[in-house]
Amino acid sequence: MLPSTKSPLFLLLIPILMLATACNNDEDIDPNEDMNNRLEGEWEVESFTTDGVEQIGTSYSSFTIEFDKDGPIDGEVEWDLVGLSSLSEQIEFAYEVESMGMELEMREPGGVELEFEIEMDGDELEMTATFSGQQWEIEAERD
Repeated sequence: MLPSTKSPLFLLLIPILMLATACNNDEDIDPNEDMNNRLEGEWEVESFTTDGVEQIGTSYSSFTIEFDKDGPIDGEVEWDLVGLSSLSEQIEFAYEVESMGMELEMREPGGVELEFEIEMDGDELEMTATFSGQQWEIEAERD
């Protein structure tokens, strides 16, 4: 039986109930960490354009990206590009997720630095950047 709304016990229960319902048991996760968790794994690039010109099927027969998380917001990423002549090129970068999970900074050991704006919807990833004056757009699906 619940106490009457006029009893002192009921008045004490109100703040306790309000506090209990206001508390969220889920820990708040940093958006950069959340995006890093979601990036991890292998992605098959469906479209790679430079200044609007498609590179898959014209310069490359395939392009995969693999993210390997090292820390909460950073890791290593490997690009595996296979040219139409079957010659492959692997490029490795260190990366860091920034700006509330909306930017990805990638650094190649030789000094090349790329800064992508990223969006993810489920198993679909979009990355855009400007590099050497060219607009790059990458669309990939989780493999």
